[in-house]
Amino acid sequence: GLCFSAAVVGDNIGYAIGRYGGRQLLLRYGRYIGLRLRHLHKVEEFVQRYGSGILLFARFIDLLRQTAGIGSGLGRMRWWRFATFDAIGCALWVGAWTAAGYEFGENLDAIASAAGAHPAWLIGGGVFILMVVAGLIVYKFRDRLFNRKEKD
Repeated sequence: GLCFSAAVVGDNIGYAIGRYGGRQLLLRYGRYIGLRLRHLHKVEEFVQRYGSGILLFARFIDLLRQTAGIGSGLGRMRWWRFATFDAIGCALWVGAWTAAGYEFGENLDAIASAAGAHPAWLIGGGVFILMVVAGLIVYKFRDRLFNRKEKD
């Protein structure tokens, strides 16, 4: 519950920064946190192109995880829509990590011995499987997820 709450609160803070602080605030102070103009353009473009559906998977993509809230605020996405899709995405992310931790924790000795001297293969295989499953889900629901562009 705490991880989920922290993720949602953090994203809502990012949304408020993008929505109410706007581009000027981010351009002025973004460099102090590694947010450059080119990053800002990429995130804005991504959120504009794919709409709120991308928030379901934003937590699983490195740069997008940190900036999806800001980009949604800058893109003037309706807050209730942002909050709904973001909460679902946060639940998926926290659930995936919790389940992976539980499963790997229970079987750590077996996994370590099966991996032998090549644990990178095991980790890479797991990541690949997760990416394929996520890709299939996105493909199946692409019309519902990505065909909306919300503005106030």
